Amino acid sequence: MPAPAPTTSQLLHWSTLFGLHTSRPGMPPRFVIGVCVLAWLPVVLALLGLDLGLEGAAARIAASQDLPASAVARGIHTLFAWTLACLAGMLATFAIGVARARREEIEPFLLATVLPTVAILDAGQAMLAWLPSADADIRVLHCATLSRLVLLGGLTLGVFLAAQDRPIAVVRRRVAFSALGCALVGLGGLLFLIAGSPPAALFWDGWLLRPFDLPGLVLGLIALLTVFPAFHRVRPTVLNHTLIITAVPLLVSQTVAVFASTHTLTSASMLERSAHLIAYVTLLIGTVLDHLHAQRVRADALLDIETAQLELRKQTQELERVDRELVEQAMHRERVERSLRMLEKAVETMSLGVTITDMDGRIVYANPADARMHGYTVEQLRGRHASIFGAPGSARDERPPTSGEAWTRERINVTQDGRIFPVRLVSDIVRDADNNPLATVTICEDISERKRIRETLERRDRILEAVSLAAATFLTDSSWESSVGQVLQRLGEATGVDRADLRGMSDGADAPLPTPYSWISTNSALQRTRTGDAPA
Repeated sequence: MPAPAPTTSQLLHWSTLFGLHTSRPGMPPRFVIGVCVLAWLPVVLALLGLDLGLEGAAARIAASQDLPASAVARGIHTLFAWTLACLAGMLATFAIGVARARREEIEPFLLATVLPTVAILDAGQAMLAWLPSADADIRVLHCATLSRLVLLGGLTLGVFLAAQDRPIAVVRRRVAFSALGCALVGLGGLLFLIAGSPPAALFWDGWLLRPFDLPGLVLGLIALLTVFPAFHRVRPTVLNHTLIITAVPLLVSQTVAVFASTHTLTSASMLERSAHLIAYVTLLIGTVLDHLHAQRVRADALLDIETAQLELRKQTQELERVDRELVEQAMHRERVERSLRMLEKAVETMSLGVTITDMDGRIVYANPADARMHGYTVEQLRGRHASIFGAPGSARDERPPTSGEAWTRERINVTQDGRIFPVRLVSDIVRDADNNPLATVTICEDISERKRIRETLERRDRILEAVSLAAATFLTDSSWESSVGQVLQRLGEATGVDRADLRGMSDGADAPLPTPYSWISTNSALQRTRTGDAPA
């Protein structure tokens, strides 16, 4: 999201130069103060009357070396000119390399397109000083004006185009076209100064000495007060802040050129060139610091990316582990569900009754066998209390086991239509992972037939025991008549027949006395009772 446009008061505020209205990154305030002091201090000293010219020094050097003073002056000027040209060329070379490495940024590309032309123009000042013509000094001053005009004009126009909200490819193309236009103007002017005749009216009388430097001064003011600060607010980088700082010595150099400079080795000319040199050094330092800051940001970004990738790999491994666990859980759940379906099918088809009740005794599940056993349907039993199965008055022990094992009991159950029957119950508690009881599972078995068979076998054993006792009594007792009562009592207990019924024939008045042969009929009756022909 682009930053809001700065207000006029913010643009013209003195703290804009120090980047206080924008967030970092930017040049340190102490560096900004140092550049401003170095740019304006010679001007202040010159205003106070301190002579910074090299005319006297050049004359002394010429006298000591037996050289013409003009040759020494041109040599000193050439040294300054080549120093500026080398700095501009170094800065252009470094900017080209940075622009190739950081293709997504426009500021290095802007310097890379503008500074080569400026370096050529600065080198042209050194070459024009040695032309065998009387107006060589005028040509040098015109070339210096052209160099500053191309630098300020190219940077101002390029920053203005870069501040527009356009794709980076479009902005780079527009900046390249603007830098090409500035290069054509600069190189064309240099060729004209070399081959043609410079304008004769270079200096004016009065307070405005060099009117040809006035456009450069206007561009410097526009760049320092509006264009560069606005761009730095939109894109707060070290290099953008450096452009604002660089505009200060450039503005000083241009101001001195317009109002004070009339010769190559005067005090004003030295102020002009020293301020220009400070601007190049500031821009070079800012470009280097911006590149270092960009590399540090890139390294931090790469470190963050590596950290994020490492964290992503950890999360991916964790997700893979969780996915494997989910797959295993899904397979386990499928196996459990399949086992439960098989178990449910087995429970539904088994002949024993199975009932599951909650801890309040409500029926949660009952298989079809249990429902049929009690004369209900499965839907009728679900949700009802299990006490409906117990017969009225039957003894029931519904207490859960305390040892955690299944417990068994017998009781009398009742069907829906009132029929009672004996059952055998096996119950157990189902618990959760925390050993909390969840439900009770009870298996119910109808033992009516088993009890009938058991009672029949017990009665048969009693009859056999009674018969054996009677046989032993009759065979061993000489007076068997006295043992008839005892034998009849045992037979009555074994067959469940009252003793009076067995002695009914002897209780009547006309009843014949028992004879030894009467045992045959009695034994036949016992035999019929043993085989189940006689009533119980």
